[in-house]
Amino acid sequence: MRLSGSPKAILNEEARDFINLYASLGERAENFLPEHVMETLRSFVRVSYEEQLDPHIQSAEINRYVLELKESLPGYTETNLMLAPTEDSKAFRYSARRNAFKTNLRYAIDHELVDEKDRNRLTNILRLHDFSVGTPPVTQKTIDFLYKVMIGDEVRVLRKFRDLIGINDNVEEAQWNYMLDLLDQMVVQSTHYTSAAEKAFFLSRTESSVNFKGLNGLIRTLVSGTAETAVKLLREEVFTGDIIQEITYENADSLINSMKQDPVSLFAVRVSALRENILGRHDFLPFLN
Repeated sequence: MRLSGSPKAILNEEARDFINLYASLGERAENFLPEHVMETLRSFVRVSYEEQLDPHIQSAEINRYVLELKESLPGYTETNLMLAPTEDSKAFRYSARRNAFKTNLRYAIDHELVDEKDRNRLTNILRLHDFSVGTPPVTQKTIDFLYKVMIGDEVRVLRKFRDLIGINDNVEEAQWNYMLDLLDQMVVQSTHYTSAAEKAFFLSRTESSVNFKGLNGLIRTLVSGTAETAVKLLREEVFTGDIIQEITYENADSLINSMKQDPVSLFAVRVSALRENILGRHDFLPFLN
């Protein structure tokens, strides 16, 4: 909704929140907000923006409207609780300090600020295992336990069942080995963060894909970050950059026309507001299957 000028009354934080709510509503807000709520919200904004002869009467009316709105929209007043300011977890703060500490140690070693005895001591400190949260100490006993819990036994033992289940030709053998390699990788990767070598190996294998079946894993995926982060992941990690067409959503007809004109590209659509499910239209069905 459009607002002109600034409130004439002195508003507290709750009242300003409802002013912001009114300003953020679109022209069709009455379609999803009850009529009495919209009338109360309009009256509240009108009283807040009008010049009153008696500020005490104005303040009393504003407080009454705020109470009515809080009763009508209890969830909105709890938004501040749901979006409380956050900070880095203790684990990440510890990790940042540990990295800064290691940087200082390496600087002292590289610039010969310590003698030979202290150099050996600092080198031993840098070689210590990282016991921070997220990188637990992993022993062979732990890995064996993970194999038994996740897939029943070690992969090298499972490979012995190839002949027992009747795998004979080359195609079946390649599929069998591929599946066991994935199971082995699943267990091993659960013990540490993904390394650069593992990432490169994954990307090299996905380059041979001839269809988009693997994209099923991206359905309803939430990307932590901005729209730029999501587009960057699609361009640099999932596909090659040329196949991604980035457009800004204006309306359903223009979007579907763009898709019809370029049937071989994948579209990353920036949507700032969407008041209806356009994907429910029948003409979108061929592009979603």
